[in-house]
Parts: sequence; C-alpha cells; structure tokens
Amino acid sequence: MLESVEVQGVRNLSGVNVPLSSGATALFGANGSGKTSFLEAIYLLGVGRSFRTHQSRPMIQHGAEYCRVVGRLTEQGRSLTMGIERYRDGGAKARLQGEPVPSLSDLAQQLPLILVETDGLGLLTGPPEGRRRLLDGTLFHVEHGFLGAWRRYAQAIRQRNAGLRRGILDGDGAWREELARTGEQLTAARVAIAGQLGEKLREIAPQLSE
Repeated sequence: MLESVEVQGVRNLSGVNVPLSSGATALFGANGSGKTSFLEAIYLLGVGRSFRTHQSRPMIQHGAEYCRVVGRLTEQGRSLTMGIERYRDGGAKARLQGEPVPSLSDLAQQLPLILVETDGLGLLTGPPEGRRRLLDGTLFHVEHGFLGAWRRYAQAIRQRNAGLRRGILDGDGAWREELARTGEQLTAARVAIAGQLGEKLREIAPQLSE
C-alpha cells in the first residue's frame, strides 16, 4: 500500500508531500492546480515514465534540471521506500531502499498500477498496440517468467530488423527460431489472460448495463 508520495519538480509541483489513507483518495481543486500532475508523478514512480508524454522535458518543471518522486509503501508488514529521478536529457535514476535498481521494471514490481483516464476508450477504438500493452502489463504482475520471455522476444525483433536493414538474409535461423518460440509463448499467455479478463467482464457487465 502506498502511504505517502513526495514530489519535486513535476510540472507545477514542488516540495509536495502527500500522506495517503488506506482507503480511497480523492483529489479536488481548480483547473491547473496540479491534480493530474500528481497522478502523473505516481505513475512515473511505478512505471518509470509519464502517461502524458513520451519525453522527460515537458514533464520537468521550467528551470529545473530534473524531477523526483519518492514513495513510501507498506508491504506485508514492512516499510519500503522507492524513488525515481528523470532528467532533461532523457536519463533516469531509480532506487529501492536506497539502492540503485538495474531496471525500471523493478519499480513496477513493487507498485502495480492501473491507469483509468478519459482517453481509455482508445483501447477499444485505437490500434492493437494499446490492447497488447494492457495485456502485457497485467501479465507482468501475475505471470512468473513473462518479463523474461518478453525481453527475449524484443531482442529477437531488434536482431531481425537490424539484419533486414543490412540486407543479411542468410544465416538468420537462430533469431528466427527464438522469435518463433518466444512469440508463441507471448501469444499463449495473452490469449489466456484475455480469457480470464473476459470472464471477469461477463461477471460485472450486468451491473454496468442491461
């Protein structure tokens, strides 16, 4: 459970330290007061990037070189502190219990997040990339070994594309085999989790509409 969030330099937020209750938390205030920016800071802490922009620069407060978000959590009775800094040049540093983390995915493992926003309908009407991202984000938290398979698949894709750019069409059996094997693993996992989400949707759909 996220107990408090400290924000420095995220858009118009600086020196902000917000304690959170164990139940639901509602943010209210005038337009431009920083409500969405506070949610953006939490998302940055758990995912390592903003949900509003793919670049670090627009998120960082004018005149500042970086932004920082620190969260304090309680997990199975023990306290945990995690933090991230994003720099104007696109670099990032993250820490967990004061120690550097090798990958931003380590933060996501500690703070699972689901973003629901007004643009969420794009998951249905937009390109399939958004739907795959939703399934992959769910699998990341519930399926052991999924992240490793996803990384191997992404690496095989990069190798294939690099080979195609160089015109290397022979001797590509190794990455083709890896691409097929990991691709089948990802597809099977996505089909399974989509089925589970479909079952849950059938359960709650009557409560949403006739």
